[in-house]
Amino acid sequence: MIWCSRQFDAAMRGGKNASLRPQGDALMFRYMAAVPLLLAAMSAQNAPTTNKGRHLDIPAISRKANGSIVSIVMSDKDGHPLAQGSGFLVTKNGRVVTNYHVIKNGASAVIKLPDGAFFAIDGVLAFDKGHDVAVIKAHGGNFQTVALGDSDRLQVGEEVVAIGSPLSLESTVSNGIVSGIRSDDGRRLLQITAPISHGSSGGPLFNLAGEVVGITTAALVGGENLNFAVPIDDVKKLLALPAAQALVAFPNEPETPAVGQGAAAPADGSPSLEDAQQWMKDNIGVGAWSNQAMTWLADDGQIVKPSSGNFLCSYGCPPLYAVPAVGPAVNVRDGKPHDWRRVYRSYDLKFEGCSMTVDSFDDTSTWTGSTSTGTVANPWDAPEKVTFNGSQTFNLQHYDPRVNAQEDLTTEDMADSTYQKIVVPKGTEYINPTATLTARPLSHYNSDLPIFLNMSYPFAERFAKALQHAITLCGGKTESF
Repeated sequence: MIWCSRQFDAAMRGGKNASLRPQGDALMFRYMAAVPLLLAAMSAQNAPTTNKGRHLDIPAISRKANGSIVSIVMSDKDGHPLAQGSGFLVTKNGRVVTNYHVIKNGASAVIKLPDGAFFAIDGVLAFDKGHDVAVIKAHGGNFQTVALGDSDRLQVGEEVVAIGSPLSLESTVSNGIVSGIRSDDGRRLLQITAPISHGSSGGPLFNLAGEVVGITTAALVGGENLNFAVPIDDVKKLLALPAAQALVAFPNEPETPAVGQGAAAPADGSPSLEDAQQWMKDNIGVGAWSNQAMTWLADDGQIVKPSSGNFLCSYGCPPLYAVPAVGPAVNVRDGKPHDWRRVYRSYDLKFEGCSMTVDSFDDTSTWTGSTSTGTVANPWDAPEKVTFNGSQTFNLQHYDPRVNAQEDLTTEDMADSTYQKIVVPKGTEYINPTATLTARPLSHYNSDLPIFLNMSYPFAERFAKALQHAITLCGGKTESF
């Protein structure tokens, strides 16, 4: 099941067959145990439609809900964003309903309203992991709220409207019908045709009376427009808790690749080799921009900036340095035109058993512009060129599983030779944090090349864990010195 929480890192896909998996990272990453594919059909109830007596059009539902649907950003203990999902306010004092899998990773969170306002989350009021629902408490008051309906009265064929923040595109509206009501281990799932995507998890599903009747949750991988929602009645018992209920900390579950439906898992229940490989493939390929190493250059010198400064700014701009291959750094925020380059490094991974083939690509944009007004010419409209750097194949069972992800940092006064220096100004950093991931072959496989991959930081640390897991499953052994 694709749980629709955007991983800041992506979500993970397992096995060759269609499966239900977490959405989101996903920057991630981001999953729960997969809901079984073979969902037993449950006949629709013969209760009256939830829309009886009132019928709003879709624009009216969207207008009415505006201000009560939020984007949820989860962060680690150091404040680094990990994942994004959706939620909705149900009380004026800040109770927010969402999916459990949206909040299960991370130590803190904020919500963002459509008007751009942010509010910290004080803690978790309650959650039901089995039904994938949670209630969190936002700091503040006088919030706009949604009305809750009765999901027990839903009928197959009834029209519904989903609103959420897929891929952080806030207040995205889609519509469809209830195409089925399914049962799984004693709980119900609403099968819907309203499209949902990464980041939609936790968003409200409305009937045409403008009432929330479900919480958008998942999509079926390999299926065509097969999406699912948790009935709103599953969270009502959590909302019945008293206002004085003590808040608890976020679950902060460790982030590990999900075990996909139909893939053989190790005996200890950890992710299978196929799951780890699929996650690595999904989260570092073309299109996974937030996870890729991005390098900025001016006149062929890599750009560094003061740690407290911005790359793009409108006034009072700090210096922007280009560091050439040899010689001191040059301030290119000088009002003169420069030749700029922005390079994304991506990888196409192919697996056959424990054999990993890595194809490397650079997506390069080039343009010319000055920094006379504090900014540079718009890079997003610049022409792009994709270059194939080469291909290498590695046998993972030949490698030490101690994979290292080292953040790339500027080195002050770095010596290039006896007589020349690369002088990097003190207190500077690269524009986008990157890291070099390294896996080294065991000593008796000294003809094998080390694995070197460049990617964004701190995502590289998560990728290193997945590669370490794959190497361990392939039989790689830790080597003593």
